[in-house]
Amino acid sequence: MPVNPRSSPSFYPIEPLLPWLQAGVPVLTPNQRLARQIKLAWGLHLQAQGVLGWETPAVYSLEQWWQLSLERLDPWQESGLSLASEAQQLHLWQQCIEENPDSGALLRPRAAAALARDAHRSLQLWQVEWQREPIIGAFREHADTVLFEQWALAFEQKLKSLGLMTLPQMLAQQSQLPHCDALVLVEFNELSPLYKKALEAQASKLHHHCQQTHPERRQLQPCTSPEQEMVLAAQWAHQSWQANPDSRIGVLLPDMQGQRQALQRQLCRAFGLPLSRAGELPINFSGGIPLASAPPVSDAIQLLDLVQGDIDVAGLCLLLHSRYYGRDADSVIVPVLRRLYRRGRAAISAGQWRYMARDLRLGGALLGLHGSRELKQKHRLARWVTLLQSSLAELGWPGAGPLDSDEFQQIEQFYVALEGLTELDAITGVVDFSSALTLLRQALTGRLYQRQTPSTSIQVLGLLEAAGLVFDKVWLVGMGGMQWPAAPSPNPFIPVPLQRQREMPHADARREREFAQRLMQQFESCNAEICASYVAQEGGIALRPSALLQHFESLPAVPEIRTPELWQEQPPLTLERLESEVQAPAVDAVEAAQIRGGSGLLADQSQCEFRAFANHRLHVRPLSDLSIGLTASDRGSLLHDALFQLWGEIGDSQVLAATDEAARAALCKTASAAAITRFAEQQTMIGHRYLELEQTRLSAMLQRWLEIESQREGFTVEARESEVSLVLQTLNLSLRIDRVDRLQDNSLLVVDYKSGDNKPKDWFGERPRQPQLPLYAQALGDELGGIAFAMPPLEEVGYRGIATQEQGAGIEGDLTAATKNLELAPQNWEEARQHWHEVLTRLATEFLAGHAAVNPLNTNDSCRYCGLQALCRIGQVVADD
Repeated sequence: MPVNPRSSPSFYPIEPLLPWLQAGVPVLTPNQRLARQIKLAWGLHLQAQGVLGWETPAVYSLEQWWQLSLERLDPWQESGLSLASEAQQLHLWQQCIEENPDSGALLRPRAAAALARDAHRSLQLWQVEWQREPIIGAFREHADTVLFEQWALAFEQKLKSLGLMTLPQMLAQQSQLPHCDALVLVEFNELSPLYKKALEAQASKLHHHCQQTHPERRQLQPCTSPEQEMVLAAQWAHQSWQANPDSRIGVLLPDMQGQRQALQRQLCRAFGLPLSRAGELPINFSGGIPLASAPPVSDAIQLLDLVQGDIDVAGLCLLLHSRYYGRDADSVIVPVLRRLYRRGRAAISAGQWRYMARDLRLGGALLGLHGSRELKQKHRLARWVTLLQSSLAELGWPGAGPLDSDEFQQIEQFYVALEGLTELDAITGVVDFSSALTLLRQALTGRLYQRQTPSTSIQVLGLLEAAGLVFDKVWLVGMGGMQWPAAPSPNPFIPVPLQRQREMPHADARREREFAQRLMQQFESCNAEICASYVAQEGGIALRPSALLQHFESLPAVPEIRTPELWQEQPPLTLERLESEVQAPAVDAVEAAQIRGGSGLLADQSQCEFRAFANHRLHVRPLSDLSIGLTASDRGSLLHDALFQLWGEIGDSQVLAATDEAARAALCKTASAAAITRFAEQQTMIGHRYLELEQTRLSAMLQRWLEIESQREGFTVEARESEVSLVLQTLNLSLRIDRVDRLQDNSLLVVDYKSGDNKPKDWFGERPRQPQLPLYAQALGDELGGIAFAMPPLEEVGYRGIATQEQGAGIEGDLTAATKNLELAPQNWEEARQHWHEVLTRLATEFLAGHAAVNPLNTNDSCRYCGLQALCRIGQVVADD
């Protein structure tokens, strides 16, 4: 394929390698990136000579070369041995760890498997006969190395039983590899003893080639913060590119995964692009993101998670708005979301979700998958690949909308990873749906996705990835003395003295210094201009650059300048100002007939006019809070239910007075048990022991409450959970009263159960904080003789209320305490009822007239649990010029 030299520059000079490439001598590199660059340079060289087509040159990474050599040695696998893939090895290590009874409960067995695999590989590459004395004795001195010995023996036994071998094992056991007259090793810093021995045995002659140039400029840039370091690196890359778009520019990061996003953000700013258009940068980023975190792939896994098991509600909410499945319209999804959050649970079972989502297309698809017999059986992974593909298709993945280039590549890589599960077939045998999904998730997490882009003039690479590449200009990030050379990190599964003795990677500080020194020499010999940066201070403490950069020319520090965010760089927007008194359309007769509400409607109108407008006319309701255990609403419902049961048994104060302490305890226990049982039938996600503790707490609360009730004057419970109606103007309100008591003077007392601390003063004023009980007073008419909050959780005073005469236990016979500090406070019961009638009628009139101003009664109280802040913007402050 023709190559555009301008858009695909070569990062390695081909001229010194031409004689070997033309003669077909194999050229070996430390990594695949350098091998690709040499192939690209070879293609550009031939194209410049007018050649239209050519054979792929014999350029390989060292790992590729060994695999090719072993295939040539045994092309038909007559030996019965196969090379174990990385996925197979990692899974076998994990099996060995999980099957070992001495492993204990490891939090991250897969991470331990990766460390054990690396340790085993290092022992083989450095030709350590670790199972022989005296070396094996060192492994038996520490708990971690003892465990590794057990795991490693089990791993090698499993490999042997499956006819598999690791690459180092194959190289160590082959007495003769395919012979070569010569091999060319390009830009190798070091070789493990096993690789060096195998190469010397395979080739008559080894040629070592490294670039030998002298940099024109070596500079050291101190920075005031990590953020400024990224800003300066991005600005330098942009200025270098502007000066010469054909120059080869490299930005090298010691922590590619941790620093990539910060650098990408600053590069977008330097090139004048929003972060959403980062793909348009003339930059090639190495590495990538875990494929499992790519949006279409992440949603595919979450869709499969819905088939069985517990489901995270917060994640499910995001998934329902995804475009990567056959979703319904928002008007269908939102009511389901409301029901989901109304449960208050942080998780939901697959069965409960299938029932709740029955009106959605997704629910129908899940119901069909739930009925599939094959998904409930065990299969080999080859069969699961087909079943998972068909399940995703049934769920509508990857959606009907067009895919951009990134999404298409990510989905393509997903299918490659899915097909790759088949190589584990011989190891796993038959597995169930959950295990197959776990294996797929692990495969996707371990696989990096990198956008396929043409080679560009600016490369962002890790330090090791850049080794051997040739740039015109290079910026080295993070070259502080505390970061470079890196701190030693010996493998915990190999005795540290043994690692130091054999000079294994990361064994000690000396080994890290020597490695960093060789790598730095390679950078200097391959690149024309080098600028290294470091953070010169942290927390007021001065920091020094790496000792390996003493010969670099130090540049002056750059003053810290806070760069504005991209949105601040845009042209100023024209602000549209609205008056605080917002007027919505008035409620007409048709809408009034459709409005459904109770005391909460006027409570919202009193607390904030906009809240009532949004909740009861726009039908905008915030989603309920999620909770691991019981929510405040759950506890309130349990309390109401238990008290309903309790007073159904007792009935009046005479029966209560005649009931002794033991009988009361039994009644409270029965009532609380009945309430918990009914609750548990609908809330299966909460554990049995948790509900037992709640039942004990509830029963004790009821017993304390009966002691308070016994202090009152005589009464009879006349109604429980009764429903009444009240019409204010044209507003029809449906009210549900917790309890109505008949008092000794034949009047009625309305009791409203509350689980918090409430006060009678909240019933009064032009905007009462809690108009619920005043509404009940209007609905029950002249028979009413008092209203009261009943608060069983409060141990000192359980009742707070007012009545026509003293009732005891906190129900006062006058209004003095309740109306203290109020202007034009009512002086008696009749004046209070008249006051409530006027206030409630006015609130209903304002609601019907369309009053919808954002005017909370008290921002600390009214807005705390409102949930509409994103709509009303109560917290947004707009400053004048």
